[in-house]
Amino acid sequence: MKKHVENTPLLYIVQPNLGPKTCYMQQTFRTKKEKPSYPPPSFANFRDMDTIERIEFLATLPNELRPVTCELKTKNKTYEGVIQTCDKKKVVFTLSEEEKTITIPLEHIVSVSLIGKS
Repeated sequence: MKKHVENTPLLYIVQPNLGPKTCYMQQTFRTKKEKPSYPPPSFANFRDMDTIERIEFLATLPNELRPVTCELKTKNKTYEGVIQTCDKKKVVFTLSEEEKTITIPLEHIVSVSLIGKS
C-alpha cells in the first residue's frame, strides 16, 4: 500500500552547486638526521668508566631525564644525592636527605656508584 501525503513538506533545504575541491598538498620534503647532543645512558659502559668520566657523564645528563641518584665516596665520608655540575677542580652535589648543596674538590673523590631509587 502506498502512503498518501496530504500536505507537501513545509521546509525545503537548498544545496548550493559547488565545484570540485582543489587540495594543495605538500609534494616534497627533506629531513635532517640530528645526533643527540648527549650520550645515551648506558649502564654497561658506565661500569667501564673511571671516576672522573662517571662524574662528567652524570653532570651532563639532559634535563629531560630524571636526576640520577648516586653514591659519592670521598677519603673521609660517603654522600648520597645528585651531581649538579662539575668542572676541572670541584663537583657541586645535592644531598638527597637534607636537600642541601655542597661543593666537593675533585681530588677528594674516591668512587662514584649509581643507586637505584624509585
